[in-house]
Amino acid sequence: MLRFNHDHDSIADAMCVQLASQVGRQGLRVRVKDDFGEWAHVLRNAPETTAVSPAFDPAYCDLDNGFWLELSDGSEWPVGTITAKLVPGDFLQLVSSGELWYGRRTEPRHAMTLLNADALPVLRGRIAYFGGLWLHPDYRGQGLVGIMPRLVRAMARRKWAADWHCGGVLKPLADRNLPLRHYGYARMVQVTEQQFFPVTGKQESWYVPWEAPEEWAASSERYLNDEAHLAAAPRLPAIGTPDAIHSTKLKAS
Repeated sequence: MLRFNHDHDSIADAMCVQLASQVGRQGLRVRVKDDFGEWAHVLRNAPETTAVSPAFDPAYCDLDNGFWLELSDGSEWPVGTITAKLVPGDFLQLVSSGELWYGRRTEPRHAMTLLNADALPVLRGRIAYFGGLWLHPDYRGQGLVGIMPRLVRAMARRKWAADWHCGGVLKPLADRNLPLRHYGYARMVQVTEQQFFPVTGKQESWYVPWEAPEEWAASSERYLNDEAHLAAAPRLPAIGTPDAIHSTKLKAS
C-alpha cells in the first residue's frame, strides 16, 4: 500500500503520474494550456457539448490565474478538455452575484437566489474552481470522465494549494451522481432550483460538488491504492511531469 503521511504535494505528484499513465495507455496525450480563447473556440465548435461557460471565456473573465487541459489523440482537433481557475473570495457570493461567470465586467447579470446555503461550509479564501469538461463522443465510455477531473485537481494542487476545490453540474449529471461516483469529489449540494443559468441561458437547477484539501488527499490516496487503478498504471510514481503531460505552465503561484 502506498502511504504519503498527509504530504499533499507527494499525493498530487503520484496522482499526476498515475492518471497520465492511464491516459497514455489509451494512446492519448494531455497538454496544459493557458490560452482560454483557444479553449472557447474548441468548445464552440465541438460536437455534443452543452455550452461555453463564461466563467472560462476571456471575453468575460480575467483568467490570468487559470489553465486548461487539452486531451489529444494526435489529430488536429482535441478530443477532450477541462478547465481550472483560482478565484479569491466567498464562493457563494461569487455565485449569487454572477461574478463567478462574468468577473467584474459590467455585462447584465442575473442575481441568483441560493438554496441550501447552510448545508455548505464557509467556502472562502483561495477557491480552485473547475469546469469545461468535454469529451468527444468517440472517447466516451472509456473511463476518461473519471480521469480528467482528478487530473486537473491534482495539477491545481501542485500549482495553487487552494483552500477549497469547487465545481458545478446541472441536474442530469447530479441525478447520476457523477461528481461523487466518477469525478471523485467528497460532497455535493443543490444550490439553485430552476433559475436562469448563465452558461446555458436557460432555467436550470445547479449543483456544487466541493471538497477540502484533506478530503481531496484522502480520496486520492484511496484512488492510488485501488487495485483496479493500479492495474492501469505503474505503481512507483516518479516525481516530475509525466511523459504523457506536456506542460511548462504549472509553476506554483
